[in-house]
Amino acid sequence: MSIITLTTDFGYRDPYLPAVKGYILSSVPDATLVDITHSIEPYSLIDASFILGGCYHEFPHGSIHIISIDAMDRTRNDDEEKPPKKIIAVKAGGHFFIAYDNGIVSLILGELPPEDIAEIPYKPQELVFPMRNIFAPAACKLAQGADIYALGAKRDAMLLLSTPQPAVMDTRITGSVMYIDNFGNCITNIHKDHIDEYGKGRKYAVQVKQNKYSKKININYHEAEPGDIICLFNNNGWLEVAMKNAIATKLLGLRLGDAVMVEFVG
Repeated sequence: MSIITLTTDFGYRDPYLPAVKGYILSSVPDATLVDITHSIEPYSLIDASFILGGCYHEFPHGSIHIISIDAMDRTRNDDEEKPPKKIIAVKAGGHFFIAYDNGIVSLILGELPPEDIAEIPYKPQELVFPMRNIFAPAACKLAQGADIYALGAKRDAMLLLSTPQPAVMDTRITGSVMYIDNFGNCITNIHKDHIDEYGKGRKYAVQVKQNKYSKKININYHEAEPGDIICLFNNNGWLEVAMKNAIATKLLGLRLGDAVMVEFVG
C-alpha cells in the first residue's frame, strides 16, 4: 500500500481536487490518499513549505508528496516570453516529492540534501491541468514501484530558496512571524536551536511590538490561565507567541512579518 499526500492551493469548491484523487485511485486502487491542506494562500510557497515541512517526516518512508503550488513570476513583464515550467521529482530522507522546480522542495527540506532529482517531461497541452496530467501520473508510477529516473532525466540540482533568517547579535535575536495558524497563534522563524546556540544558558525575554511579554517560556498551553500570553517552542522547535483561549493576532495586533525579539539577560 502506498501513501500519497496532497498539498495545494486549490481550495475545496472546485472539481480539480476530486478529479486528481479519482485519477490516482483508478490507477492505484490500494493507494492511501492524505490531504495535507488545500487552503494554502494562492501561490504562497512559504505557507505550503511551513505546513508540509512541519509534518511530512511523520509519514512512513516511501511516502509520496505531491505539492501543487505554482508561484507567480513577478520578475517578467506580460509581453516577455516565459521559459517552460520545470517539474521535478525529488527523493530525500526516504520520501518522494513531486512539485514545480520553483524552490518549494528546498524550502520544505531545509538543510536536508536531496538524494535524487529527476525532471519530468510533459506535453504543452498537459499544462492545462498539470496536477492531473503530470503530477498524478508521476506519483502513480512511483507508487507502483518505478525508479525515480523512470519519470525523467537525472538533474544535478534544483532551484534553491530559503526562508528569512533571524538576525543574531550578542544580546538579542530578532526574527519575525512567518506563519499564523487557525487559532491565531503566531509561529516565528526563531528556533530553539538559535536560543541554545547563541544564548549560552542566559535568561531571556520575548519582546513583541516593543512590549516584553514573557521572561518564562511555557512548556505547553495548559499551564497558562485564560487570556494569558504564551511563549513556547512548538513541536518542531519554533518559537510561538499565542494566547490561552484567545486569538493572539487580534488582541496583540500581530501580522505576518512582524518582528519578534528574544533579548538575553546577563
